[in-house]
Amino acid sequence: MSKDWQEALQEEVSYQELEEKLTKRTAQLVDTLNELSDTYGQLRESNELLVKVQNNLNELEKVITERKHIHSHKAQNAVVNIINPLKEKALKIHKEETDAINDKRNQDKVVA
Repeated sequence: MSKDWQEALQEEVSYQELEEKLTKRTAQLVDTLNELSDTYGQLRESNELLVKVQNNLNELEKVITERKHIHSHKAQNAVVNIINPLKEKALKIHKEETDAINDKRNQDKVVA
């Protein structure tokens, strides 16, 4: 009888340990999900910024085209020199945030 009682007690302890591990893992997964959600929100904001920048660039190109008589070749090059770094910066930010999300997803897959 004592042996059965000891086995039952050990089984209960093992069950409690497993339950604690599962609770901790669930909490980790919830934290990871929250981080991913935050990162997704940042990426969405970055995408919106990129769209705004692209729209501004399109408008600027339109104005340049409509005002050909004002712009010399030198002035157009100056505008392009201003536009290209802005466009590259927006694309770089977008790529970095996309890479961060993909890295986080890959880490979560490894952990799971």
